[in-house]
Amino acid sequence: MNKYLKLFTFFFFISLSSLGGAMSLFKEKCLFSSVDGIILDSGKPVKGVEVEQYYNWQGPDKSNKKLVKTDNEGRFHFPAIYDNSVLSTIFPHNPSIQQEINIRYKERSYEGYLLMKGNYDEKGELDGQAIHLICDLQNEPSRDGGFYGICTLQ
Repeated sequence: MNKYLKLFTFFFFISLSSLGGAMSLFKEKCLFSSVDGIILDSGKPVKGVEVEQYYNWQGPDKSNKKLVKTDNEGRFHFPAIYDNSVLSTIFPHNPSIQQEINIRYKERSYEGYLLMKGNYDEKGELDGQAIHLICDLQNEPSRDGGFYGICTLQ
């Protein structure tokens, strides 16, 4: 048996005994809960605004960006992002996921939502609260609501 297969087998059986079974190895981890929001300019909905979701999972060094545009009512949505990395289950670590919602409108960029997520729980970013954002382009960035940016929680 080659040494890599032996090593994998060893870690596999250790993880089975210490993590409570095979199912825990493949449990999906929520890297970014679903986000719903509305973009406003002085309180009025804005159509066609570019909204970018970005995350960087610092353990396995995975990152991704997704871009959407607001609808006629200024609304946008990003579904939850999950991963089932076995290595992140086997090796002990502290979850660290950089999350961002950035907004681009009329050649200007806005930091809407910035947060470091420290768990893999769905809705774990804001202690179980869903991420429903109201982002007025006239707001100054602040740390209200447990994150940094121009957005506030609905």
